[in-house]
Amino acid sequence: MSYYLDAQGERHAIKTVADWEVRRGHLLVHMQEVMGPFPAAEWRVPLDVKVVEEVQLDGGIVRRTVTYQSAPDHRVAAYVFVPSIPKGERRAGVLCLHPTGAPGKKIVAGVEGKANRAYAIELGAARVRDDRAGLSDVWRLHDR
Repeated sequence: MSYYLDAQGERHAIKTVADWEVRRGHLLVHMQEVMGPFPAAEWRVPLDVKVVEEVQLDGGIVRRTVTYQSAPDHRVAAYVFVPSIPKGERRAGVLCLHPTGAPGKKIVAGVEGKANRAYAIELGAARVRDDRAGLSDVWRLHDR
């Protein structure tokens, strides 16, 4: 994340806001290759985040199950891992992608699946792991 590539593929250190905007553009393109394009304006809705559950984990980490509005007729469930950190200290936030197994976000959260895939609780940062479309806890409003 500390460099961007120019049109010839040469690396350049990010030193200015303009450099970061170039890198940001590259990141958005590649994210959309993996996650699909951003939704059209008519599908954009306020997130309306709701905390469904909080679980205290070992190491002072709290796992929150939240839901958020992802489209006019859909809510998505996600885990948000919040580490215990000293007041005033800041940590990076991390989006944790998961494999496409049926348990969805539960794999990287260590709730289900192989222990060696439970990386979401080991990162030491605030983390968000939601379910990819078609997996686990994706809800249509008329179902809830």
